[in-house]
Amino acid sequence: MLDFSKSGWSDKPQPPEKCTVIHQTVNSLRVGCYTPPEALHHDHPDDVATTYVLQAFDADTRRLVASATSQRAGMLEITDLPTDHRDLVLSVRTVTAHATSDAVSIYTILPEQDQDPGGKTGFACVKRGWGN
Repeated sequence: MLDFSKSGWSDKPQPPEKCTVIHQTVNSLRVGCYTPPEALHHDHPDDVATTYVLQAFDADTRRLVASATSQRAGMLEITDLPTDHRDLVLSVRTVTAHATSDAVSIYTILPEQDQDPGGKTGFACVKRGWGN
């Protein structure tokens, strides 16, 4: 077993930064986040792969309705959102084989079914801590 205490490797990876909804329709959404250079070029002996996890929760019931993963923070996309959930809390985390970061949360409202599904973006605000 590797001893990470002497390598400078922290217990938790850094959470994604500056996450925002960059495109959404009635049944899909795309979130982009900034990854700090120090998170991309860490000095871990095994060069642990980083995965970004996007989870969409119903804002009223807090029930998980969809999720996605990506190796790139700039391209987190869910394409199969149920149309009966409009108010969503999105949780974005950084995950390695050893730990999971704190969550970054985004509140968004999807467009109505009868609106133009051409990618209108609803209200979004970001806070840390929901879903931890």
